[in-house]
Amino acid sequence: MKFIGIQCEHCKNTFTPEDDVVVCPKCGSPHHRACWAENNACANEALHGEGFSWKAPEEQSEKKKTAIPFPHGAANKDGSVICPNCSAKNNASDRFCVSCNRPLTPPVNPNGFREIRDTDQYAYHKQHGDRIPNVLIDGIPSSEYADYIGEKKSEIYIRKFLSMEETGRKISVSICAFLFGPIWFFYRKMFKEGLIFLLVFLLFTGIQTWCSVTDSAVALYKEMGDIYSEAMENGELSQEELDRMQEELAALEEKYAGTAGADSFKSGLSTAIEIANTVFVIAAAFFADYLYKRKIVKEIHKIRLECSDMGTYRQTLRQRGGTFVGGAVIAIIALGLISLISFIPAYVFMISSLF
Repeated sequence: MKFIGIQCEHCKNTFTPEDDVVVCPKCGSPHHRACWAENNACANEALHGEGFSWKAPEEQSEKKKTAIPFPHGAANKDGSVICPNCSAKNNASDRFCVSCNRPLTPPVNPNGFREIRDTDQYAYHKQHGDRIPNVLIDGIPSSEYADYIGEKKSEIYIRKFLSMEETGRKISVSICAFLFGPIWFFYRKMFKEGLIFLLVFLLFTGIQTWCSVTDSAVALYKEMGDIYSEAMENGELSQEELDRMQEELAALEEKYAGTAGADSFKSGLSTAIEIANTVFVIAAAFFADYLYKRKIVKEIHKIRLECSDMGTYRQTLRQRGGTFVGGAVIAIIALGLISLISFIPAYVFMISSLF
C-alpha cells in the first residue's frame, strides 16, 4: 500500500499495512475508513474551493525548488489545449499561448490568496521571459520579489537570490554597497542596516581623530595659529604677505612630518582602525545582498498578513519596496557631517591660539 508511513489527514496517525484507507475523490487526501465515517467528509474539505490537491510528503519537499506550476484544464483528445483568450491550439506542456502570449490558465498561487490576476503573471513573463523562471525563493514567487524590488534592478537581484537559494550561501558581492556604503542601504530602504553603517563610521572617525591629536600635531596647530594670528593683526594681506605665510605653513608641515608618529600607541591604533574600517566595508559588500533578501522576505510575510486580496497585496509590495532617493540624500549629508569631525582638532587649536 502506497500510503504506508503517511499520516491520516484526520487523526494524524501513521498508516500501517493493516489499515483500510479511504481517499477523497476531490483532492486525494488519505483517511482511515473509520476517520472518514466519523467526520463524514474530507478533513481538507474547507480547501476544496481553492483548488487544493493533496501531495505526498516527498512531493511537497520537492516543491521548493520547482517552478510555480500552471494547472491546465481539460485537454482535447489529441492532447492540445485551447487558449481561453484567442482560441488558438497549444501543446499541453505550453504555459503561454503561442499566438497571443497570454497565460493558458491562471498559475497556482502559493501565498494563500484565493485568486491571482492573469495580468500580473503575464507582466512578469513579458518582462523577464525565460531568462528568470518564476520559481519559489524561500517559499516566495520571484514575481513578488520583482514587485518589491522594482522593474529596473529586479532581474539582477533575483538572479543573486536564486543563486543563494540553490547554493545555500549568504555571500554575494555587491559593488554598489562597496562603493556607496550607507548611501546604498538607505537608498534600498534598509534604514536599520544603513544606520549601523553610519554609527560604525562615526566610531572609527572619532577614534582616528583622537589619534591624530599627538604632541607634534598640537605643536603644529599652535604654530599655524600663531601665523594666522599675526596675519590678522596686520590687517589685509598683500600678495607678498600671503606668499610668505604660505611658505611658513609649508615649512611647518615639513618640520613636523617626521615626528607625526612620535606617539606610538596612537599611531598604532590609528593604523588598526584603518584596517578595521576596510574589513568592515568589504564585509558589508559581501553580505549586503543577503541582508536585502532577508529584509524582503520579512516584509513580504508582513504584507501578506495585512492584505486580503491579490490586487491590494501586489500594490502594497510596490509601495513598500522600490527605492528612496531621499534616504540616499540623508545618508550623504550624514557622511559629510561625520567627515567634518576629522577637522575639529585643527580648528580648535588654531582658533584657541588666536584668543
